[in-house]
Amino acid sequence: MNKEIYLKHLVLRSIKPDISIKAFSNINLIKKNYSFLIPTYPPHYHHLYNLISKLNSNNIYIDIILIFSNQPDYENFQMKGNIIPIILTSQPIYNRGTINFKKLMGLKKLVDSTYDYIILCDSEIDIIIENFTDENIITKIENIFKNKKIYAGEIFDNYLNIINSTSANFYKEDDYNKLKSITKEFNLYSWYSNLPVYRRSDLESFFKKIDYENNINNITYEHFDYIIYEYYLILVYGFEIINTTPITRIKWSLENVQISDENILNKLDEIEYGFSYLRKSLYDLNKRYFTEKKTFLIYHIDTDPPPMNNYTI
Repeated sequence: MNKEIYLKHLVLRSIKPDISIKAFSNINLIKKNYSFLIPTYPPHYHHLYNLISKLNSNNIYIDIILIFSNQPDYENFQMKGNIIPIILTSQPIYNRGTINFKKLMGLKKLVDSTYDYIILCDSEIDIIIENFTDENIITKIENIFKNKKIYAGEIFDNYLNIINSTSANFYKEDDYNKLKSITKEFNLYSWYSNLPVYRRSDLESFFKKIDYENNINNITYEHFDYIIYEYYLILVYGFEIINTTPITRIKWSLENVQISDENILNKLDEIEYGFSYLRKSLYDLNKRYFTEKKTFLIYHIDTDPPPMNNYTI
């Protein structure tokens, strides 16, 4: 597909900012079965401008769906022709829950879309050009649902336990107790360890299981969207949690692991960790290794991790 056709496609799909994705599902100029869904706000726009420019300069055209908090935020975005907008028409009760509210609201709008998979991530990301191919991305995603493994580390801080238990409280009591047992009293923390990809065919069942209609307005900062979905995958599809702390010697998820020891990386590879989605600082320590492992997306491009000695065992 050439750039002119692609931009025409986005214009057609962006005429009405709050349009339902279902309304333009018959537009088939792009044959992608995955999309990126990203909540954003003005201080993070520069990350998205850089990302879009990088994609365009390398003739890579994908659907980037941005979730805006309100109409003025959308109007202030300077690259409207390159994105599909979703604009919130309501706000959460708890201000600190805005980011998670936006993510779940955005997902809800994609229930009837034509995508097979939705990567729901933050604005502070970058892509690895040589590995950012449809074939690699889909292979990585399909392996997640084939292997049925969720990677998580032990915790050292009670607040992480609160995040885990809060993320489980949208489920009924029996399911909550199952999750509590499986996660060792909510002491295995997976945030940012795994590529945050949702299988669209799960969404209707997922929203029903978490009682979305009654719970969406009660969402708080500690309701981490992808942990909620990982819990769904555990309950419905029998995904297992793999404890990475015995390998990394770090009491945290893989989010804050900073290592250059290939023996440790190889051990993660042996337990089928996919290396799809990594912190920029970790990627920079091991570029050759992760390029060979087909890493295609990096996050936290604007922040450094805390010192490892804070939670090394």
